[in-house]
Amino acid sequence: MAFLNSFVPVARVVAKIYAPFVEVIIHDLDNQKVHHVEGNLSKLNTGDLSKLEENLDILEASIERCTSPQVNKNGRLIKTISTILVDQKGDEKGLMCINFDVSKLVLTQEILTELLAPQVEAESEEMFKNDWQDQIHLFIHKFLDENKLNLEVLNTKQKKELVYGLFNQGAFNATNSANYIAGILNMGRATIFNYLKEWRAA
Repeated sequence: MAFLNSFVPVARVVAKIYAPFVEVIIHDLDNQKVHHVEGNLSKLNTGDLSKLEENLDILEASIERCTSPQVNKNGRLIKTISTILVDQKGDEKGLMCINFDVSKLVLTQEILTELLAPQVEAESEEMFKNDWQDQIHLFIHKFLDENKLNLEVLNTKQKKELVYGLFNQGAFNATNSANYIAGILNMGRATIFNYLKEWRAA
């Protein structure tokens, strides 16, 4: 416990200098609980279960390097980096995760692109040709932002509208994209496949 406490001032400084866009979480690997939180992006509190296994893919990708933006439960785009905290004996005691809300930066980038770049009519199939996972996150974030919605409380109709927007942009042309989108939106794969069958038939 004392070992992890030594990292709290670091977490506080990092979160403070980039407030309100950064959250720093220190996880205790011995009891799998949140040891300390600075900032408020994930809504985690000290003492909560870390649930690291639920975010294993993102966690493994973010160790020592930033992930691409991911949509959190509030529909915000978050970049994450994590580092393992090792004590003097070499034992892994904690995990420090830094989450950066890049939502406003992305929207600013889109505005500048529209202002400075010539308008190009791109085929929808090409939108998701490269980096399709990143493009899906960006599309979902834009949809939620424009409609003032929260990913965590979307109803069935709103989810279907969002999936239909992704369908029109060619998001489902990528392999395993249906499973990926179902996971983000907390939907059954069968529901999405039924939607795709309906729209493709039409």
